[in-house]
Amino acid sequence: MVKPVLQAMVLADHVYQDRQSGKHIIAGTFTQIQLRQPPKVTEEVQEDGEKRKRFSGPIGGMGSPYLYLAFTGLRNSQQFCLQLVDLSDAKVLMEYPFKLEFEDPVAIAEVSLGMPHLQLAMPRKSGSYSLDLIWSDEQIGSWRIEAVADPVEHSGEKNDS
Repeated sequence: MVKPVLQAMVLADHVYQDRQSGKHIIAGTFTQIQLRQPPKVTEEVQEDGEKRKRFSGPIGGMGSPYLYLAFTGLRNSQQFCLQLVDLSDAKVLMEYPFKLEFEDPVAIAEVSLGMPHLQLAMPRKSGSYSLDLIWSDEQIGSWRIEAVADPVEHSGEKNDS
């Protein structure tokens, strides 16, 4: 099996594709996320007997990002896996396997993948993480992510927004 060549790998808030031109638009690239306490969830029983969830604490943060990939040399069906790795101990925190199929190995194949949430909740520590692209048990691409403490949460101030 011939190894595909990764031409680009970009993590962003969103990747759009223009329907007329077919061009990909990469919006909001980032290399840093903030560590946050997960929101507290309580259930309340209302007068009508229905249970409703109430959230307290920080609810904001990064949603589901997108990963833009551009390859050449893709032949037929290829299996890939994305791994989120804590670089301090090489622990794999998340795996996301996916398959790509292409016919023309000489063409540039552009792919936009919707990703699961990458928000790292406490007690994860500040530090370096990596989103690694694995093909045939070999890392062929990587995107470094720095996790930093939320300055509002860790300053002793309360955020009421």
